[in-house]
Amino acid sequence: MFPFTILMMVLFAQKESGQNVPLLKYDDTLASPGARNTGTPARLIADTFKEDSGLWSYRGTAFRGEGTMVLTTPNPNLAGAAWLKANVAGRWKVSFRYKAGGGTGGDGFAFVWVAGPSEAVPSGGYLGFEPAEGYAVIFDNFYNPELNDPASNYIALVKGNITNKMASFETVKTEDYNWHDVDIKFTGEKLIVLLDRVKVLSESVDGTDSLRTIGFSASTGEYTNSHIITNFSIELEP
Repeated sequence: MFPFTILMMVLFAQKESGQNVPLLKYDDTLASPGARNTGTPARLIADTFKEDSGLWSYRGTAFRGEGTMVLTTPNPNLAGAAWLKANVAGRWKVSFRYKAGGGTGGDGFAFVWVAGPSEAVPSGGYLGFEPAEGYAVIFDNFYNPELNDPASNYIALVKGNITNKMASFETVKTEDYNWHDVDIKFTGEKLIVLLDRVKVLSESVDGTDSLRTIGFSASTGEYTNSHIITNFSIELEP
């Protein structure tokens, strides 16, 4: 008898902003007596943005381009965000490609993992990340010492707000205007970030049971850059 697991998209009667929100989780219910879990990750969502998938709620300046999600164009004082229209539970891995730069050098973008989506999208050095219950992996390309920035170009894990930086990694890849691959994995205990298949961050996280909303945000201020996402996918881990 072949061992296998079942992946399900379960619709719970969750209320968020007065709407039911799908909950995506890995269902490891064994299909038959005596079977065992194979431990195989399952890809649940993949979006190339070549067509409107209907998976995203766009805020501010964010929009779907030609095969991309555009968070900001290289113009001043912009802020955009995109929230996935489904909640995610359990262990997961998010993968995407990004391209940032092409302007005068500000400000950056964030992958956001929080308890619920925000209507506000702050501009400037806040990267569109409103203080919230949860975490963000930020890709910063402008030095703001008042926001505890460690450098002009870096990746960091922040908790709750943009100034609370738990760990950081300096790299010019945050605004070289080339495509880069990112994998962000939640193991149940740690958040691990790979940039171009190299591990750059690995930090323990807590208080994650209520964190089921993921999305992207970005902003510009006096200085500008494009912030673009493509080839987004989620794998759920057993």
